[in-house]
Amino acid sequence: MTPYRRALLSEYFTVGWNVIEGIVAIGAGIVAGSIALVGFGLDSYIEVASGLVLIWRLRKHGFGDDEEEEAAEKKAILFVGVDIFCVSCVCAL
Repeated sequence: MTPYRRALLSEYFTVGWNVIEGIVAIGAGIVAGSIALVGFGLDSYIEVASGLVLIWRLRKHGFGDDEEEEAAEKKAILFVGVDIFCVSCVCAL
């Protein structure tokens, strides 16, 4: 198995894990009345968003020239940066 394929499968696993983690944490947080657990669960979905961007980026690998690869990389970095910035702003409220 190539390193590229291994990275892609690893990211699929990570996104799936974080979806399940988010569901369990939010459910447990609601039942227990714990805002910390609910926050932990919501954080999992921030990781899911970043993971989906990485999957998109990895799937673009090798299907274009260097300029297309660089454009995809810039888009991925921008999206993850905006995702983290927006979460930081919401958490500051």
